[in-house]
Amino acid sequence: MPSEKILLGKPFYGRLGATITKSHDELRKSYINRNGYVYNFDSDAKVPYLVKDGEFAMSFDNEVSTFIKAQYARQNCLGGIFAWQSTFDQANILVRSMYQSINNPTVFEKELQDTFGEIPSL
Repeated sequence: MPSEKILLGKPFYGRLGATITKSHDELRKSYINRNGYVYNFDSDAKVPYLVKDGEFAMSFDNEVSTFIKAQYARQNCLGGIFAWQSTFDQANILVRSMYQSINNPTVFEKELQDTFGEIPSL
């Protein structure tokens, strides 16, 4: 199959264990660096995750992992990226990240660096 016919998908939610799903909106409001959950970034998997009481709690996508996934799609000549459960991003943070990552990658990378520091490369 030609690579330009392949889309890279990304969820707008995080998983807490095997059964609990939290929307990106819920993650931002109640979990990321709140209520005992500590933000971390896995430089190998290129995704953020939360730890609570020293134990892995959940992984999810944020603006940085979205940018890295879009970078992967561009470098591998994929047809684009898509997301599911758009209602889980009411603030449009991840939607904006997807758009900027594809359409304005240089400007958006600078914005991410200003917010998150160094952005891991592929």
